[in-house]
Parts: sequence; structure tokens; C-alpha cells
Amino acid sequence: MKLAYLFTSALTLIALPACAQGVTSQDAATLVGQADTNGDGNVSKAEFLERRSEAFQDLDADRSGSLTAAEFELAVSQRMKRFSSRAFAKVDTDGNGVISQAEWDQSPPRAFDKLDKNSDGVLTSTERARLK
Repeated sequence: MKLAYLFTSALTLIALPACAQGVTSQDAATLVGQADTNGDGNVSKAEFLERRSEAFQDLDADRSGSLTAAEFELAVSQRMKRFSSRAFAKVDTDGNGVISQAEWDQSPPRAFDKLDKNSDGVLTSTERARLK
């Protein structure tokens, strides 16, 4: 259950429509499916990271090339506000109050790695079934 919560948190930050509304664990499987850009039923780490990087652009409402604290907090649901302030501080590694694209891309995708049990860089349907 904790793993599903962590992965849902990560997916909140890669989901377009769900960003403003929050994500439940039952939505997580749908969001993973959206990251499966080649339609093979699996989500590679490259697909996951590509979608995550695209999400940065979606979250950067003023197109400044960085996320302000306000933009970041808009991306997470009411339920995840405590998570967002801690997560923002961890991602904002230089502590300047904004997250640059480089900081965003360098923050580790721990949730993906935890679900990828055999560490092959692909989330199979069996591994994704743990989200349900």
C-alpha cells in the first residue's frame, strides 16, 4: 500500500489532467498506461522519464523554464500538500525557491525503481499489478 502511495505521488507529477485534481491509487494504472508510448503493454524507464520530463513543461504555467513553489503546489492534490513541500525542497537542490529543468531531471525516480522489481528498466504488467 505504501508503495502504491509513493508511485501515485510520482504519477501525480506526470499526469496532465490529474495534476490539478490529484490521483488516487486506482488512477495509477491508467497513468502508467499513458506513459506506455509505444503501446507494448510495458512502461520502460525511458518512457516514464520522457513523460515525466514533458510534465515539467505542463507544470511550468508561465513558461519561465523553472517551477515556482506556487506552480509546483498546483500540480499536487490537497491530499498531497505535506508531500509537496518536502518534495519541492528535495528537488530544489540549490535552495533558490524554484526548480530548474536540470534539477527536475536529476531528481531520482524512486517510485519507478521500487516497482521495477527485477531492475530491467521496464514495468511489466505483473509489476504494475502491484498498484491495484
